[in-house]
Amino acid sequence: MRRPALLLMGSGMTCLLALALPAASGAVTTAPQISGSLLGVSCTSATSCVAVGVNYAKTQKTEQPISESWNGSTWTFHSPSTQQNSVLNAVSCWSNGNCVAVGDVGKSGLAETWNGSTWKTMPTPPTPKGQQMIQLAAVTCLTSSYCIAAGYYWHTNFHGALAEKWNGKSWTVLPVPTPIGGTQSHFYGLSCVTTSGCMAVGSFELGTGSWPVYAAWWNGKSWTNVLPPGGASQTPLEGVSCASATMCMAINQYLGTGSGGMLWNGHTWSLQPSKVPHPPAPEGAMAMSCRSATFCMEIGGPPLADLWNGSTWTSPWYFPTPGGGLTDPVGLSCTSTTSCMAVGADESSNQTSTTLAEYFNGKTWTVESS
Repeated sequence: MRRPALLLMGSGMTCLLALALPAASGAVTTAPQISGSLLGVSCTSATSCVAVGVNYAKTQKTEQPISESWNGSTWTFHSPSTQQNSVLNAVSCWSNGNCVAVGDVGKSGLAETWNGSTWKTMPTPPTPKGQQMIQLAAVTCLTSSYCIAAGYYWHTNFHGALAEKWNGKSWTVLPVPTPIGGTQSHFYGLSCVTTSGCMAVGSFELGTGSWPVYAAWWNGKSWTNVLPPGGASQTPLEGVSCASATMCMAINQYLGTGSGGMLWNGHTWSLQPSKVPHPPAPEGAMAMSCRSATFCMEIGGPPLADLWNGSTWTSPWYFPTPGGGLTDPVGLSCTSTTSCMAVGADESSNQTSTTLAEYFNGKTWTVESS
């Protein structure tokens, strides 16, 4: 699975959706079989989740957004309001049945709101003046009138990190400073704890052609670059999750001896590598979810999950791999220390991909697939 921000229109990627999660009663109910891929999930409780993604229609050669809602026992398919040549990359729910999803439609940004039964298209997130296209890769909403979305814009061969704020009526571009010595930048992950506390992560390009990891902090008025240690990695930070303004954990493909993470204490970043070396992976760590300073779960491919206990990473769990294929998780939402839902793809030997979900009950991971 690729990063949502890099899912370009007309990519031709096709997966079969066969999502299944443990019901509250212990039963398993599968989602409808549709062609496509889920790219993001947000849960407000063990019995309330919303997932979004993309359906690629081969015959029409178009991409259309898809959505599923989880009520604790069944998944229900819903059609987002925007259909033609569009993708929903990420979703954020601030309460049961209240969510905002972001992505792109053609060359423009896309945002939709969910009221528990239907999707409605929101005002279009603006493209910065002088730029050609934008992609929104991440979003965090605290209320119906406060969301921050992140991604990037581009013009010809230039890319720049992008952030936008929703105030309940419209989206506004928030200027993002270019890192010193940087020429281009991207945001891939975002986490907000208050209206004056958001961390966005990604990568930026130096004049030398290298792409160090990148992070910026939103204080409610402006963005400030808070760059991780130099030379920590040449792969982008894929995601971030903050439990407070003084505790965020960010991840990328490789950090130290294993996936591990980068810990933010409110002032500086520090490497917190996994104690157990992880085998090589084309995607590496992909998603992070922190419930507190002593509970962060990260997932990635190959099928691994690490738990941060406040001082160290535990030995990684290895997900079961149905069909003998590579399980490649890309999205994660934990509502408590005993309930996490990871969305990913089972890539079987015949080169087909089936979207599935992996459930953590506080002790073990279980892969449920149809």
